[in-house]
Amino acid sequence: MIGDTVQIDNKELIEWIDGIPFSRPARNLTRDFSDAVLTAEVLKLYYPRHVEIHNYVPANSINTKKENWKMLNRKVLAKLDMKLSSDTIHHLANGSQGAVEKLLTKLRVKVLRDGVEMHKPKLKNVESNIEGNEARNALANVTTEKIEDANVQRTIYAELKQELREKEEVISTLNHKIAYLESSMKLKDLRISSLAAQILQNAVEMDQSAKSQLVDGARVKLRSRSHNFHEDKAN
Repeated sequence: MIGDTVQIDNKELIEWIDGIPFSRPARNLTRDFSDAVLTAEVLKLYYPRHVEIHNYVPANSINTKKENWKMLNRKVLAKLDMKLSSDTIHHLANGSQGAVEKLLTKLRVKVLRDGVEMHKPKLKNVESNIEGNEARNALANVTTEKIEDANVQRTIYAELKQELREKEEVISTLNHKIAYLESSMKLKDLRISSLAAQILQNAVEMDQSAKSQLVDGARVKLRSRSHNFHEDKAN
């Protein structure tokens, strides 16, 4: 068994990773290991009893990546005395520089110390894992597209709803203005009718007054003539 003085350099780490039959290419350690799936596959090869690969789904979202790491941490790493802190999980899921290299180095050292050998799966199992991961990737992509489409549709719906609300407010304001104008017009019509009736009444009264004055004037003239006639006759 290897002692506690085991040290791994980057070159040896890369050579070790390159020799592992992953279900998908591992070209960029920081990016490709960020969802914990490939780390689970490494652990499955050396500690197969502890790992159930189907529990870890390829992911693009940070939240799903964190959930994968939390499950791997709880079900596997904690049992291997390699429990991760919350900060480490955060850095791994976010692809922080050097985080995955540090974890893989610790894992490689543990493998050497434990003296365990790689349990290479049969070709059929590898193909099955590859197909399964491809199917999960396709499903994840479809799901992501659906979520994005749903988000776009919700955004458009919210914008249209806001636009409709604004138009309804404008229509409501215009309706209030129309009601006010109609009320004002009715009041003006009533005022005009009242003034017209008053003018007509005044005209009638003036006409009657004029006629009365004419009659009175005629009576005065008749009386005056009658009086003059009697005076002339008396003389």
